[in-house]
Amino acid sequence: MKFSYGESYGTHLRKASLIRRCFFLRPFKNIKEQIRLLDSRGIRIDTYAKYKRAKQYLLTNNYYNLVNGYGRFFWINTNLYRDTTFDELTQLYEFDTVIRNSFFSATLTAEKHLRGVVAYYISERCSKSNKAEAYRDRDFYSKDIYYVRKKIWEIIDKNINSKNDNPIKNHYVKHGEVPFWVIVNYLTFSDLYKILKNVPNIQSKVARKMQSFLKEKFTLTTSYTEKELLSFMYNIYELRNVCAHGNRLLDFRCKRNVVYYQPLHSRYNIQRNEPRQSVYHIFIVLQCFLSNAEYAILHNTIRKRMNYLENKLSSISHNKILRLLGFPCNWNRNTPNLLQK
Repeated sequence: MKFSYGESYGTHLRKASLIRRCFFLRPFKNIKEQIRLLDSRGIRIDTYAKYKRAKQYLLTNNYYNLVNGYGRFFWINTNLYRDTTFDELTQLYEFDTVIRNSFFSATLTAEKHLRGVVAYYISERCSKSNKAEAYRDRDFYSKDIYYVRKKIWEIIDKNINSKNDNPIKNHYVKHGEVPFWVIVNYLTFSDLYKILKNVPNIQSKVARKMQSFLKEKFTLTTSYTEKELLSFMYNIYELRNVCAHGNRLLDFRCKRNVVYYQPLHSRYNIQRNEPRQSVYHIFIVLQCFLSNAEYAILHNTIRKRMNYLENKLSSISHNKILRLLGFPCNWNRNTPNLLQK
């Protein structure tokens, strides 16, 4: 393809894009071709029944998500797998899906608890200023969180002017204002984190109330402070986003280490100088935000699914999967179920 003098810049870009696509665009492969490619690279499908199942599975789960997302954990190199069955690949994919959903459910529950406590103390602070909507003002925060405040204003305006009944409209019509404990249900985990981070007067109060979840589980030797609270919240928020968007949990790492909290981390023989960015480290700190029963459901689900996966894997060890999540080797064997009540 030739570029002519005098052509517009946009025309040059379109031609350049077309050239790149000619060189790099992968050709479409139908399901049978996808299976032949997997077979040539060492993914076994032993029987006709399994072949039919593989065709259906690839059609309904997307080759890219399944093979490119999880095949790498069975690689010898990028074009060759260990002596791996298609069933192993799908079992790993389904394991990641189940525990991702379990973590997402747990983070939603943690968010619910935080939402209630933060709403209480923000509302209390507003009442002391005799202004129920003080949370809308710049000087309510230690640092202006303009994006969150703008979002709050827009949410209130939209709902007040809505033709349909809603909590915001009802409170405004009846009382002429919208308290924070109403608006909090329209905010994201990220909004909640930014608000709490920038209202330092309530951070220690929120930490003390959330501490009650830990006291259910073990005796505290050191107070649970706003430092731990905000650090744990930030990493839970990162994990929540991964789960919400359906992204892979295996080998996920947070941007930051969670703060080292001796009463919690020493129970798991985690040293202060160790990295603390893995899924396992978020799993541990979720104890600070969940009741015994809520945490037990998460713990037992992961353990059950890891036991199941271990029995399905033959070409790689289940410990490789545990390591990718940051869990100790043989965690599923060495850790008992927790009582769910």
